[in-house]
Amino acid sequence: MYLLLHNSKKTFSIELSETFIQINTKDLYLIKDENDFLYRSNVDEYYLNSISVALDNSLYQDIQAVIIDKNIGNLGWTMAIRLAGHIVCSDYSKCAINRVPIILTDWANIDLEDNSLKDPAINNIFQTTGFYFRKFEDLFSLKADNLTGELRYRIDLEINRLNPVDFNQISIRSVYDNSHQATNEWGAMRLASNFGIFELIKFTYPKHLYFKYLSRFINQGHLNPNKSLQNLFSKILLIDDNADCGWIELLKNIHFEFDDLEKGFKGKIDKITTTDILNVWKNVTPEKFNQYDLIYLDLYLEKGKADSTNALSALKFIKEKYPNIPIIIFTASDKAWNLDEVLEKGADAMYIKESPLYYRNKVYSLKNYNDFMATINFIHKKYIVLRPYWLAIQEILTDKTFLNLTEKGNSKFKERIKERLEMFYGLLKRGLEQTEFNESRFHFSDHELAFVILWSILNEISEANFRKTQPSISINNSAGIQFNTHPSGRSITYQKYHFKWEIINQEDTFIEYEYNLRFDSNGNPLITANGRSYILTHEQKSCFEFSKDIFQIIPTAKTKPNYEATLFLQIAYLLERKNNLSSSINKLHFQQMLVRLNEIRNHLYLTHGSDISTGFYDHIEKDKRATHLIKPDKDLKDLFELISFLLTGNENKVNI
Repeated sequence: MYLLLHNSKKTFSIELSETFIQINTKDLYLIKDENDFLYRSNVDEYYLNSISVALDNSLYQDIQAVIIDKNIGNLGWTMAIRLAGHIVCSDYSKCAINRVPIILTDWANIDLEDNSLKDPAINNIFQTTGFYFRKFEDLFSLKADNLTGELRYRIDLEINRLNPVDFNQISIRSVYDNSHQATNEWGAMRLASNFGIFELIKFTYPKHLYFKYLSRFINQGHLNPNKSLQNLFSKILLIDDNADCGWIELLKNIHFEFDDLEKGFKGKIDKITTTDILNVWKNVTPEKFNQYDLIYLDLYLEKGKADSTNALSALKFIKEKYPNIPIIIFTASDKAWNLDEVLEKGADAMYIKESPLYYRNKVYSLKNYNDFMATINFIHKKYIVLRPYWLAIQEILTDKTFLNLTEKGNSKFKERIKERLEMFYGLLKRGLEQTEFNESRFHFSDHELAFVILWSILNEISEANFRKTQPSISINNSAGIQFNTHPSGRSITYQKYHFKWEIINQEDTFIEYEYNLRFDSNGNPLITANGRSYILTHEQKSCFEFSKDIFQIIPTAKTKPNYEATLFLQIAYLLERKNNLSSSINKLHFQQMLVRLNEIRNHLYLTHGSDISTGFYDHIEKDKRATHLIKPDKDLKDLFELISFLLTGNENKVNI
């Protein structure tokens, strides 16, 4: 029994018996579905698919060959060849006509100059196992059997010598559809297959010949879905005009665990599919972006246009406003300059959607899948550190105490601190991206630089919180009588480089100086050569002392180190006495942490001072780094939280 596909009974000049089941495809051309994507985009492919789908019928279980008339579509061989491809690439459950010989027929011999034979949908169809050409008379005319003499159809005498179609021998190319669009659709299919969740993708892929062919290479039978990326992020935004082509469902199932039918997924993914909506977000409600902890952004946001202008504009806008949000660029293009450009605009990574050109290359597909996995894990590892720091920085910059910080003239303390916090964040980010090669080969660490930048903020805090004056003073002569002027009559004041340090808006004095006359052997005060000023001795004094790892308030006494040059003591005193800091139950903890951080600072290769420890110059940088590494979850975190407390009075934690 044979299945004969044609579009008019008049094509055949003989009356065919029940040996041939005839199907007139003209009836199927009467069916229209204007809501179908394939009908709207390629009506010929829509009808060819409709014909092939209609053939999945148990009545055809015993079919030995499929015969297709050349003129089935009035386009020469084109439609007949494509229909043959549709049949071979279809999944049939009620019959097996996709695994029998397929014979294309015409009343005349093949004209090798016929352009319709050159249709490249199927390469060299008559040189592919299972495809044959036979004239009408070679199929439908009668001939006596050599053994029995019985009259039989010629096809009956030849069928046992014909090979069935071998799907693995067929080669189909995409020449009818947008290759960029095909990549967007195939990329989601293939990635879903590699994650073992293909059956969860509800998007109905267009059933044109090329995609039906590709679908046969998709592994739909994964038993163990990969769930390793689930719950790393809580709310995701996909900006992609192809979001509904499988990508939204793919990402939802990759990133979120499904709880139950009532609660749904343990996370949310939203989509923006047009540049119009994207521009509304940018221009009217930019704060909407900040709710997401991961954004996927397609490089080409308009179907059929290889124009990255809108995507790059959105990337730059979001990253400048919200650098705490990781952005992964999606693209169907593998051009190297694309990667350079998106990284320049602030993207964290770029994922190249797998092209259907590599549908047979399992090694490439696995590498693409592993690259996607590595990208997501890297982004998560990086931003699980970065995001809390950025949010903490915003808390500082919007805190009332910080905003009310007293400026001194044109000091711009708040602007300088904001700059340094952003510099710190940038170095922190770069340190998380830094390669092991750069760190080991070139002897630097971005996290050490970030530590130094944070430490410099302590200088700003000290300068902003202490009032430094050079007051007039009185001294005693040899008779114990106080006086307050030099021989010239000028008031006696603190000398040029000496200052009295007091906490602003408080009466607490951190540093002061005591001056005394110098006398000659006769007990007379020494005077400068011009006779205008007394020659004085001085002592730096403070009520604050650090000894044996203990800070304490004492009667004003001579200081051992120079307090004006010892930053950690200045900060420790603010913790001890400043009104909005001193009441903290963790005051001692902050002070002790400050001592430890100061020791770390003194051992960094970028810093040194009078309090530097013995042996600093006896080691190379590799030795120093081997004994202590600056890490975001320890030293940087401690120093940042200390700075946050000093600037706001709030003990905010960086929750990494």
